[in-house]
Amino acid sequence: MVRHVKRFANKKFIHTVDLTLLKRFLERYREEITLDLDALGEDNKQTRTRLYEYFLAADESYSPQMLDDLHRIAELSTEVGVAHLRHRAEVVGAELIPAAELEEKDGLRFNCRYLAVRAFLDHPDIFEAALDWMTFEDHQSPAEFVGVDEDVKPHVGKPARDAFEQQASAFFNTRYQGRYCRARLYHDEDGVNILVIHGKQPVSTLVIVGDQERPLTFRETKQDTLTYDQATGRLKVTARTEEEKQRLCAIFATTILGKPKFFDHGECRRLYTLDPIAKAGADFRLDGEWDPDLVEAAVVEIQFYNQPRGGWVMTIRDAKDAIARLYEKCPDTDLAETEINYVRLRFTFLLNGKKRKRTVKIKPPSLASFDRASLEDKVMEHLKRNGFCLSRRAAAAAA
Repeated sequence: MVRHVKRFANKKFIHTVDLTLLKRFLERYREEITLDLDALGEDNKQTRTRLYEYFLAADESYSPQMLDDLHRIAELSTEVGVAHLRHRAEVVGAELIPAAELEEKDGLRFNCRYLAVRAFLDHPDIFEAALDWMTFEDHQSPAEFVGVDEDVKPHVGKPARDAFEQQASAFFNTRYQGRYCRARLYHDEDGVNILVIHGKQPVSTLVIVGDQERPLTFRETKQDTLTYDQATGRLKVTARTEEEKQRLCAIFATTILGKPKFFDHGECRRLYTLDPIAKAGADFRLDGEWDPDLVEAAVVEIQFYNQPRGGWVMTIRDAKDAIARLYEKCPDTDLAETEINYVRLRFTFLLNGKKRKRTVKIKPPSLASFDRASLEDKVMEHLKRNGFCLSRRAAAAAA
């Protein structure tokens, strides 16, 4: 795995993005990648599948900048992302798409993915500004589970893979009646990664064909992921609901680890703490001196109850220092006597001459929510060094 960038495994993006634009994007990295761009054929299923398989196979030899840029484009390839793109374009008086192009008969190609790639290629300043505004949006982070032991080796042979897929298929087929589930397992030096693609509930809608409205019923695919770190015994699971995350965790423990009770213990979800802020109060500062890439780090939001286990709630936001603002407004506050519900931290890094921001929401005991497509290792190291991550021993003592 690329150290600070995950492999790009967004199947919906690769199979629906405008191929001409995608080729323009890849041309930027022609000298850095092994993919033969000249050999890419017409826009058909075979070409899309080839591209998807190429990105799924990402390792240390792949251009980390290319993978990082793909993740950033995918982040803006949503209705929320495009709304930010349009707004930033309006602010500077620019057109994301020239008016002449918008006169196309149906305009079907101007979807969210097309607009995000087009902005990246043709309007980089607008793209970067929109991405900065996206840091204010909440990100869905994986559920994290810590096992009873460290350095437990996963089984990656065919019997284990088949058993995982069979049990996952049985669960999702019963849940959604989708009758489709595929699991892809990738083993690397850190542990194992599993991609699970399955169907969701059917969707019925009206579509326009020519100048007629027609009903259409279809079933979307959903992509879930599991990432297991052998050294720490920690599993991260992304899925639609908490029940699905827990079931995938249980299936993984049974089939890949051969230990059904591996994550079935009291400290399994006790992963984060806000004690450093509660104890230091007004004197709390994020320590990032060890990181030469860090430009700025701050607590930008804090929410707390005036007493443990309830009471009235207060939320303080400040782009520079929410804790300083709290004590400016309420100088007699003793955070050690309150219950901090959550905080948001903002880290700004300078990488390859560009500022990169990550906003992290920490809500004990189990939530650290931020965009983990890139810079996850760096952000997690900052959380650990500032005392927000509970060690296995500390978690056990707190239970």
